Amino acid sequence: MIAEDIRSLRVVCKHILRGNGYNVLEARTGEDAFWLSLYERPELVITSGTLRRINGILLTRALATHRATSNIPLLFVVGTPSQEEPSFVDHQLQDPQDSLNIYTPLYTPLDSRDLLVSVERFLELTGQWEGEQQKRA
Repeated sequence: MIAEDIRSLRVVCKHILRGNGYNVLEARTGEDAFWLSLYERPELVITSGTLRRINGILLTRALATHRATSNIPLLFVVGTPSQEEPSFVDHQLQDPQDSLNIYTPLYTPLDSRDLLVSVERFLELTGQWEGEQQKRA
């Protein structure tokens, strides 16, 4: 699932993933992403911190604390980090071996290869990706 209120970023992610065989759900707000996650149980949520209603950090916490969604990994898309300003998700990073919930940044501008490698890596780490025959996000 792509949970993003910036249409251009959502469309780019969707185009890259669908072009590589993934089924893609879309949510325009954090609130929509939470409810859609409860209903559809996506294998991965790609989000940013700037969502409306419920931002990406709050969405992460809501998904991580709900029994039905606590195992859904999350991939953050954030602006390019600067030397002076730490990324807003730095404190959210976890070791994938400690938890199935994986918090990691993917920086804009998006590189299609980085996005695909990250998606495949997280689905593989959580046991939800079995190679070319199963592509869903």
